[in-house]
Amino acid sequence: MINKSSKKVILMVANTSWYLYNFRLPLIHEFQNLGFEVVALSPKDGFSKKIVNEEFKWYDLPLNRSGFGLFTNISTVFRMIKMYRFLQPHYAIHFTIKPVIYGTFVARCFTSAKSVNNITGLGFVFIGRSHMHTLIRLAVKGLYRIVLSSSFRIIFQNSSDREYFINNRIIHPGKVSSLVIPGSGVDTSFFCPAPRAFSDKKNLRFILVARVLKDKGIVEYVEASKIIKKRFPYIQFDLLGQIDEENPSGISEKLVTQWHSENIINYLGAVDDVRPSLQNADVFVLPSYREGLSKSIIEAMAMELPIITTDVPGCRETVVPNENGLIITPRDITPLVNAIKFMVDHKTMLPQMGKVSREIAINKFEVNRINNLFLKALDLV
Repeated sequence: MINKSSKKVILMVANTSWYLYNFRLPLIHEFQNLGFEVVALSPKDGFSKKIVNEEFKWYDLPLNRSGFGLFTNISTVFRMIKMYRFLQPHYAIHFTIKPVIYGTFVARCFTSAKSVNNITGLGFVFIGRSHMHTLIRLAVKGLYRIVLSSSFRIIFQNSSDREYFINNRIIHPGKVSSLVIPGSGVDTSFFCPAPRAFSDKKNLRFILVARVLKDKGIVEYVEASKIIKKRFPYIQFDLLGQIDEENPSGISEKLVTQWHSENIINYLGAVDDVRPSLQNADVFVLPSYREGLSKSIIEAMAMELPIITTDVPGCRETVVPNENGLIITPRDITPLVNAIKFMVDHKTMLPQMGKVSREIAINKFEVNRINNLFLKALDLV
């Protein structure tokens, strides 16, 4: 039985518990410090229990992230109606496509909640190039136009995504309030590196940290490793992240295991604490097709790593070219290979690049700064 709190409720809804725990836990604590009762609504996964251990309420949300099956989506909406009607939240904060669309509709029809909708990246629906992606994209745009008009705030993680929504008339600046908050931030006191001795290393260690998805540029990373290892056989290419075969862009565990067994990459699996792996690395690589604002990059920056990433929204904002890293063309192996070779040939530059990375992380992406921007967006400070 659910016990309704006498406090004002903030309901946070996402398509995974993993996202809420890894990306929004500091923000949740800020809400609690302001006296709100925080309730999380997300599908059950390995991080649901960790949410409960943080002493705020969590409830299961049946949600299929990979499709639009009628039965599953009706089940999701009915569950939302039940929870929203009972909790009557003051704010309903939604992350990712389905929670934004369904949650905003339910909040508008069954509560007086202020809907705060977070566009955390455009995702596979907008990145994909097939005819099916085109059809789904049209449908999603139409649904966004309907529900986002009733938002209290729309929060984007980069200006390019906001411009896309405005230019495609998904939102109208004069009718709804929208702003850019760069990601979820990084705790630079937690992500704090020990000194590295780049000049003493015969060979370098590159690392990519992300969910194991094609959209993250992992196939390009693997192909670049094959090429580089022909000339520099002892250079290490680490891959760390959760295999997510349910995602339409997911890469199978079988294929990842094959890459690992052939020594193309060193797959480190999924871990709770990425810091030891980042500390052991020399250069961070994320050849993503598009991000909201890459948390894995800013964590690597806080750990004083030089960055190789792509010239796409959510990635380009993290790098000052030739100062803390290199920006390359997405979906193209040759620029990635050239960037890796540059780092190998100029390893004496890497310590200074790493220091600049950390300075940018502190000055631009520190979690307390980001959370304060979020609280201001909700008129809470």
